[in-house]
Amino acid sequence: AGQYGVEVTALRSGSGAGLNWGAGGAIPVDVFVCEGSARGVETQEAPWRKVGGEPSLRLPMLSWMEPNNPYGVLPLDAPIPIAAGQTIGVCVRTGDVNGLALRVDKAMTAGDTDFLDDDFGGGPGDDDVSGRTARTYETGEVTSGDEGLSICCGYSVVCKTFSGEPTSPAVTAAFVGEVEYRVVSDAASA
Repeated sequence: AGQYGVEVTALRSGSGAGLNWGAGGAIPVDVFVCEGSARGVETQEAPWRKVGGEPSLRLPMLSWMEPNNPYGVLPLDAPIPIAAGQTIGVCVRTGDVNGLALRVDKAMTAGDTDFLDDDFGGGPGDDDVSGRTARTYETGEVTSGDEGLSICCGYSVVCKTFSGEPTSPAVTAAFVGEVEYRVVSDAASA
């Protein structure tokens, strides 16, 4: 949270266009939070507390070609309190690799197609000196926010359980959707 204590009252998002090979459908969705940053604990179960879940939720499938996609509500049992200046990690687990739409490219496209050529980037200045594809996010980078709340980039990890072995490398990705919150205190009263 920023300079105010807040309660997150709703999280809205949608499924990736590849869910069930483009057919969509209902999937299990669980929402977890941890104290402090989620960095480094993405695949550890102990730090996480479940704050909502639905065994069969149908989220709208989002299209990267539509600027105004409709979002569905992710399950929360109660508002999530965040004190002024506090950081929490949020984890949304679904039953499918495309269960939650994410942004991996700052241009909000499905991906940087330049990576298909021999030199990884396609053109002079196209890649970061670290070898990352241009326009990708850095973990912890603020992707949206205001004086009450900032949303930072995290990881997408394909793994059936927190403690299981991931089936693919973690990918830096940004949340796609809306976070609704209300101010409950200012820094002076926190």
